[in-house]
This record gives sequence, C-alpha cells and structure tokens, in this order.
Amino acid sequence: MSEMQSALQLLSAEMPTCVQGPINFPIYKGLPNPSHGKYYFVGRIPGACYDHAKRTSKKYDTEQDAIDAAIAAGATRIQDTQCKFVLGR
Repeated sequence: MSEMQSALQLLSAEMPTCVQGPINFPIYKGLPNPSHGKYYFVGRIPGACYDHAKRTSKKYDTEQDAIDAAIAAGATRIQDTQCKFVLGR
C-alpha cells in the first residue's frame, strides 16, 4: 500500500467520540471556573451532547455520565479518557 493510500484510509475512517477530562483549571479569568473537574467530548460530538450556544461540548460531572450521554445520543464508537474503546472499534 502506498503512503497516499495509507493516508486516505486513515482520513476516511469514522472518527470516534472521545471523552476528555477532567478539566484542570480551578481559576479562569480570576474567577472560580465552573467547568473545573468536568468531562467533555472531542472528535465526533453527538448533537445531543453539543452546546450550540457556547459552540462546544456539554460538560459532564463524571466520565461515566459523558459515556452514558454519548450512548443515549447514538454514538457508535466511543473512547474513554485512557483512549480505550468502550463501544465500537
């Protein structure tokens, strides 16, 4: 397989929904950060897990809450904070 074919295969693969966190910024702009300690999504973010007003992922109290929300929203490939697939592959 050529290098170009390899790159195209990688880029055409379905992007997983990945849980990131916890956010480790206790102070933001001199004030307590309400997002400190929360989890959020990167990669393919399900519509139900996206905050359209803030143009970012919704924040969740625990990693399991985020995973449950992604499953409920219909995500088919989910990775946890350790990059392990918890659903799909």
